Order: sequence, then structure tokens, then C-alpha cells
Amino acid sequence: MKYSMKVQEASSLVSVVIGFKDRGLGRLTLCVESIHASLREIPHEVIVVDYGSQRPQPIVDLCNRQEAVYVRPQTNGEWSAARARNAGVAESKGDVILAADADMLFTPESLVRVVRQLSSHPQEIVILQCRDLPLGYSDEKVREEGINWARLTAIGQLRPRWGVGGLVGIRRKVWDRLRGWDERMHTYGGEDTDFAKRAQRAGSRIEWLDEPGVAMFHMWHPSATAVASRDEATKLAIAENRRIHTSDNTFARNRVSWRYLPTNMTPLVSVIVVDQENARGSRGFTNTLASVMGQTVSDIEVVQVTDSPVRTTDPRIRSVTGADVSVNGTFVSVAFAGDVWAHDRLETLLGAWEPGVGLISDRKSIRVIDGIGNAITQFRLLPADETQASSALVRTELLSNGRIQTHRWPQIVSSVAASGTGWRVLEPSHNFCEVDIETEEVSAAKRKSEGLQVRMNLQLCGLTEPVLGKEGNVSVDEIARCLLDGDDLLVKISGASSVIRASEYWSRSRATSWFISNLETSNGAAIGESGYAIFDDPLAALEAVEWAKTQGLTASIEPLGSRTLVNESVANIEAVVQNAERVHGSVSEPGTWVVVTAEYSDIAQIEASLRALATVTTVLVRRVQANETRTTFVLARANHEHRAHLAKEAAKLGTDGRVHLVDITHHQKSEVR
Repeated sequence: MKYSMKVQEASSLVSVVIGFKDRGLGRLTLCVESIHASLREIPHEVIVVDYGSQRPQPIVDLCNRQEAVYVRPQTNGEWSAARARNAGVAESKGDVILAADADMLFTPESLVRVVRQLSSHPQEIVILQCRDLPLGYSDEKVREEGINWARLTAIGQLRPRWGVGGLVGIRRKVWDRLRGWDERMHTYGGEDTDFAKRAQRAGSRIEWLDEPGVAMFHMWHPSATAVASRDEATKLAIAENRRIHTSDNTFARNRVSWRYLPTNMTPLVSVIVVDQENARGSRGFTNTLASVMGQTVSDIEVVQVTDSPVRTTDPRIRSVTGADVSVNGTFVSVAFAGDVWAHDRLETLLGAWEPGVGLISDRKSIRVIDGIGNAITQFRLLPADETQASSALVRTELLSNGRIQTHRWPQIVSSVAASGTGWRVLEPSHNFCEVDIETEEVSAAKRKSEGLQVRMNLQLCGLTEPVLGKEGNVSVDEIARCLLDGDDLLVKISGASSVIRASEYWSRSRATSWFISNLETSNGAAIGESGYAIFDDPLAALEAVEWAKTQGLTASIEPLGSRTLVNESVANIEAVVQNAERVHGSVSEPGTWVVVTAEYSDIAQIEASLRALATVTTVLVRRVQANETRTTFVLARANHEHRAHLAKEAAKLGTDGRVHLVDITHHQKSEVR
């Protein structure tokens, strides 16, 4: 049921949502009046969500008098502030969302200041500092004495900031990313704290507003929480709320079950389903599409990349014919025709998300079939380095412009990993694939090449280290034999200025992929430089070696073979630090390194900020180029006793996932040395 008063339509509309049930009609009246007064010069709507009141008519009458929107969703009888607010947002129109409690009074300058903050900082979550009016100072008392803001400020007691209730301001795009308040939470407690923590995990900053004239006041009333907490069922609900906000590290909630899903919201996940030659014709593509549409996470958009799209009336599906695809979801993944996803695959991947992780994958299982679909082999789990790129779920904001070239998906994923974001691989498999026996050899070679590129990319960002075995040039006959066996060739170079010279050459050459990295001090002195290129053309590989020699560079060529290029025991950003510690670490003192993933334009400012710290002894820069993608890390070292100061200053340099602290202990120093 919904009653709507006349509301001014505007692209800058502010939507204020208030959840309410049964108690405190006088407080609600004062609250709505103060909201209108504070937003008097801004187009806005006030939405009162009656979440199961016994007598709804007085609330309807209040909304009619106060020019508010009345919404009464279906409920199961229990109170849930999270669900009430989501129901209100589902009916709202504004780009700015303010969630207010029904027992708050807002000063004339408070809400306009919140809106102004969100306009200039659209990624923030804005929280208004609350002051509690003293015992007995109820809405009746406020009416009796009249609203005197100076007096209320004098008698109000500042509420501690361990809670964030009362007023939360957020832009709709950020709200969409979080998928609203967690609807598992009900009765009392935890939903606002959980919401704020999730916003921080998603990259938003919390801004507390506490300025002269900018405040809200909580009108006293008997505590419903204290009365209800005597009930055993309520105690269990409060404990479950606490468990959710302390143990669930994801930021996107309501992934499987959402009672009040807005119809105009951006999707949680974009899935691109790509047709390809080994998909057993239309049946393979159709099976893949069906497995995607059958996910327990239904809040998705699906993009068919095929010349023969499946006809459907499902509004979540659209079709394109080119390989360049734009997506709208908070996360994105690619399913290649022939893949079959377990029904809970997206649910599993999303549920395993945690702070600092930008990519998450599972292992793919594959089996070979004959021309009529009979299985020749059992499903076997592919090595992680062969499938973790192609099966990755990625945060879309880590991609350039939200556009994807589907034929380069593994390379795109490995480039995202090269930026320093966390990458988690899950087991067991929730992703299955069938391939024809005629195309199995081709598929194996393709997976091998993709896995190699991922490993090389991660190594050159310090996430893993190469184990290349013996080096040196091999004869042309040996090269030819390797190519007949399906092996690619590895060309390795080193020497002064190799990064600049090789990047210019390889961008024009016939290398299938190439990677260059150098580590330098803050004044530009190189510590180490190296480059690798992969060729499937022997003439192009030999030409690359000859070119390197003309530039005065050391060059070698060798087959990749079946050797492991990565030492699996070395992982994440610690390898970057260990490389730097070997050259610039203290012989005896343990230390802490801060590693910042930086845009090129920010390098100088970050270096200056780190060098200005008296506790910092060393500042380094590591530059990585993978094909046309460049990434830079800025590193700084301090002795271990200054760790707290370094951590505090490092937090100012970037958002979650871009700043890392790594400790070097006495035990680790013996290993590094």
C-alpha cells in the first residue's frame, strides 16, 4: 500500500527514508517537520515506511498532513529496520538517500550540510553526530517548551561513535554496490554498524559531521531494546545480528534472498556468455546460458556474445555480436560456451569475498566427450594456474571503463592482479566444462598459454618469483623441435635501459605477450631490470634476440617446456618486499615496509609524503609493464619500532586493497639474506 503526496521531480532529488512501527507518532511528526525545514531549499521526498503497525490509519493521516510518502510493505510480523529501509529505498526516486530514525530532530542546517558533503564526495558515507536529550525530555517536552536549538545543544549529551544510528547519508550508486541493509538482521541492533563496515570494505570513507549548527537530537523515550531484551527470542536475534556484522566480511549483501529489490538498480554481477568453436554448436552455448540463468544469485545481467543469440523475454539478458562488451554490474565474470556452472557458483564466490580481494576464482573441472556427446573421460580438476584467470569474478571498478574484450579476458584478469589487488582461488570446483576430443589438444594449448601469461604477470609484480632453470641460447634445430611439440619460446633480456628500449620494440613485434619490470630508488637509480617475451613464431623470437644484441643488451632464447615457472611457496606482495629487503634492509634490525599501488600522476606526491616521515629510512619505486598496461609500486621502509607510526601515515595514502604493510622479522631476515 502506498500513498504519495506531490513531490518535486529533479535529478538532484533527495530521498529521506524513515522506518516506523506502532510507537511514537508524536516523535515521528516532529522528525518529519524538522526534515522538511532542514531541506527547505532542496527538492526532496520523505518516505515513511510503516513496517507492520497495528493501526496504520493515524500514520496515513500524518503523511497526508506532512506531505510524505506512505509505504506499507508486507511483513512477517517481526520488526526489521534493515528491511524497512530497503523497502523505502525501493520506492524512492532520489540520487541521494538519507536513512533517518523516527525519533530524531534535525537542526535547520544539518541535512543540507549532509547533502552538500555527498555532492562533493559521492563515494563517502556521511553520518551525523547525535546528541541524546536527557531522561524525560520527550517529544511532549519538546512541544511544550518549543524548539530552542541553543538549549538543546547545551543539555544534549554527545553519543559515543561506536554506533552509527540516527542518520546515514549515501549516494544511490554506492547503496547499489552494497545492496542495501542486510535483511537477515531483525529485531534490534547491528544493521547500521554492519552497513558502515561494508561501505569501508567497498572503498568508501566514513565522514562524521560534527560542526556548529549541524546536529541531530535523539528525543528521549522508554527503551524498547531494554524491554525486548528480556525475551529469549530477542536475545537470540540480537546475538545473530552481532554474529553477522562481526563474521561476514563481504560488502554486497542480500545476494540470494531480497524482499525489497528496487527495479531500477544496477545488477550485482554481469556475466558475459561467449560463444566459441569448441562449444559443440548451439547446444553447448545454450547449456552454458541455462546454467548462468539458474544461479541462486538472480540479481545479474547476462550478455550473450554470439551471432546466434538465444531468444528470450528475460529482461536480464541482452545480446551483442562484437568482442568489446560494456557491463554494468558491481562484479563481472565470463562464461565460455561449453562451461556449466553449479547452481550456487556465484553465491559461493561472492560469499568468500573479504577486504583487500579484487579477484576470486574457483578451479575448473573438464572432461572430454566424443562427437555425439558421450563422455570419454571423467571430470578432472585442472591446475589452478590454467583456469584461475578464465574463471575469475572481478570487481568491475578495477577494469578500464567497465569495458571488456572477451577474447583477452585471461590477460585482463592477470593485468588486474598485476595492479596489486588480492586474488583468492577456491576449491572445490563449481565450474565444469566439456570439450570435443577433436579440440582437446587445442584447448589444452590455449589454457597453457593463458596460465603462463598469468604466472609471468604475477611474477613481475613481485607476487611470485620465476624458476626458469638453466639459461642460454639453444640451437635453431632445438627451437624447431620444441615448436613441433607445441612449445612456445621465451626470450629474456637484461641490461641498462632495457625497460624503455624493450617496451618500445615489443609493442611493435610479433610477441604473443611481453613483460618488463624494474626496481629503482627514489632518485631513479636502477636496482634491477629484466624483461621477458613469449613467441610462438621462431623467426620472430630470433629477430628479437638479434635486436637486443644491437642495443647492447644481454639476451637469451629457450623453450618453455613443461617446467614450473613459479615458486608456489612465494606468494602475494611479500615477494616485492623481500626483493627490496635484500638490497636496502638493515642487516640486523627487523623492519616494516609499506607498499602503495600508485597511479603514474601520484608517484611524486606519494614519494614526497613517505620521504617526509622521519621514521622512514628507504623509499623505492617498482615499475611494471605487461603488454600495454603499466603499474607502479612505491615502497618505504622503517625499523619495526616505528611500525605504528608508519601504519597510521600509510592509511592516508590510498583505499583498501592499494596499501599494504609487510613486516620483516628476525626469522624472515635470515631467509631473505
